[in-house]
Amino acid sequence: MSDIPMKRVVIGSKTYEIVDEYAREHLEDVYAELSAEEDITSRITRGKLIALDGGIGSTAPIGSPTANQGFGYFVIPWSAGNNVKITARGGTTARTWATLDSEAKILTVADANAQATDLTITASVDGYVVINCNLAFPYSVKFTGLNISSRIESITGNIDAQENKAEIVLPSTVYGVIGQEFDLYKGNALMYGNIGSVASVKFVDFINQWVETDSRFSCLPNATRNQYPQFSLYKYSIKSKDAFKNLHLIITDPASLSGKSRDILVIGDSKVAGGRLPQVLKILCTNAGMDVGKLKGSLYSSAFDVYHEGRSGWSSVDYMAESKGSTANLFYHNGTFDFSYYMEQQNYSSMDYVFINLGTNDYANASGLGSDAYVATFISNIETMINSIHTYDPNIKVIVGLAEGVCTAQKSSASEEELSNLNARARLLNKACIAKWDNSTFISNKVWLCPIYLSMDMENDYVMTEEPLSQWDGTYNTGKTRFRITDKMHQNNVGYAKNATYMFSTLAYIESL
Repeated sequence: MSDIPMKRVVIGSKTYEIVDEYAREHLEDVYAELSAEEDITSRITRGKLIALDGGIGSTAPIGSPTANQGFGYFVIPWSAGNNVKITARGGTTARTWATLDSEAKILTVADANAQATDLTITASVDGYVVINCNLAFPYSVKFTGLNISSRIESITGNIDAQENKAEIVLPSTVYGVIGQEFDLYKGNALMYGNIGSVASVKFVDFINQWVETDSRFSCLPNATRNQYPQFSLYKYSIKSKDAFKNLHLIITDPASLSGKSRDILVIGDSKVAGGRLPQVLKILCTNAGMDVGKLKGSLYSSAFDVYHEGRSGWSSVDYMAESKGSTANLFYHNGTFDFSYYMEQQNYSSMDYVFINLGTNDYANASGLGSDAYVATFISNIETMINSIHTYDPNIKVIVGLAEGVCTAQKSSASEEELSNLNARARLLNKACIAKWDNSTFISNKVWLCPIYLSMDMENDYVMTEEPLSQWDGTYNTGKTRFRITDKMHQNNVGYAKNATYMFSTLAYIESL
C-alpha cells in the first residue's frame, strides 16, 4: 500500500493516533493482507500492538485509566453484514469490544465478563468495531468479509485538537566556531512535541562530521564550513516526512578575533545576573585574543570578575518600566527604554555589541497558552530596545538570545504538564522572534538571532544536587548516589558554558563579515 492507514483515527469528538512504529508496520501488513484476502486471522501480541490511545465515547468508554496497560485499541472500519471473530484466553471481558455507526456513535458494548472464548460480532450498519487490547488481551482476531479499501478514507481525515501538532522551530542560520563543540538537541527544536512524541527527527549531514545520539546532534568543528544540513520531522512514520528545515550552518575560525578590542554589554535576567554566563563569554573572547576587558555594565559579579546588566526576576516588561520594586531601571528615561540616556549615565562613549538575553520571565509569568498576548508584548518590548540602541548608534550589533525552556527532569515541584506548557510558551516566543528578525533585512540592520535554546540538555544542564540513592544508602555510607535537579529554571555551569559558546559563535561570525 502507498500509505500507512489508521495512523490517525477520529472517533466521535476525539482523535486517536498510532504512536508506536512497530504497530504502524504491523497494521500496514494486516491491511495489505486484508486487501488480498477477505478472511484472515491477525495475531495481536501483548506489548507489541499499540494501536490507539485513550477511551472512546463519553457515555460508555472502553477501558479505564486504572486498567489501561498501554496496549491500546484496534479500530476497524466495517460494513453492514461484516463479521469479526474474537478468540481470547479465558473468554472476553466487559468492555472488550464495542460497535459504532459511521458517525462513531456507540451502538453496542461488551457488558459482561466471562463471555465465550470464541465470540463473533456482526455489523448491523456501516461503521466501526473497536477491540480493546487493554482489557481483553485477545489471542487472535479474525476478520471476515471486511471491505477495507473502501473505508480507509473515512479514518484518515478530519483531525481535531488531539492531532500531533509538533512543528519545527529553528532559525535559518546557526553559528559555530572551530574547536568548540556545537550541540543541537532534537527536542528543543520542536514545539508541541519532543523526540518521544514523534516518530523520528532526522538531520541530514553532508560532510559526515556530526555525531548523533538519541537526544542530540553534535560536532567538534576542525575547519571553517558553510553547509546546509536538513532537519526533518516525521510525526507518524519514518516513511512519510511531515516537515523539514534547511539550516545554514556557518563555522568560523576564532583566530580571526585576535588583536581586536570590543565593548560588549549583556542585558538579561537572573541567568545573566549570576555572573557565570558573561564570565564564560569573556573567557572565550579573551582566549581568542580579543580584548573585551571585564565587559560593560553597572552591575559587578565579584565571584566572576565581570560586569553586566542582568537583573533577577526581570522580564522585558520590567525593562520598559521605571523600576521593579526598589530596583531602579537604569535604561528608563522620559517614559520609555532609553539607551542613549543609559550610555550617558554610565559615561560610556561607545558600544560594539549588545546581547539581549530575556524571555524566561516573560513566558514563565504568562497566564497560559490560551492567549498569545505575552508573545506580542515581548516582541514589542524587544523591538523598543533594539530601536533605542540603534537610535544611539545604528552600527551597534544587537544579538537577541532565543530563550531556553525549563528542565524536563524536574518532578518534585512541578508536574510534567506544567513543564511541558512552560516549554511550549518558550518555543512560542522563539517562533515569534524568528518570524520577526530571521531575515537578511534585519541582519543588514545589525540584528542577529542567537538560538541558545538549541544547546541545552533539558535533563542534565540545570542546577542539581548529589544525594544518596536512598535513605539507607546514606545511613550505611554505600557510596551509591544520584543527581536530582533542584532548579528547573537555571542552568548549571555546563549549561551556561553552552549558552556562552553559542553567543561567542554568533559574535565570531559577525566579526568575520
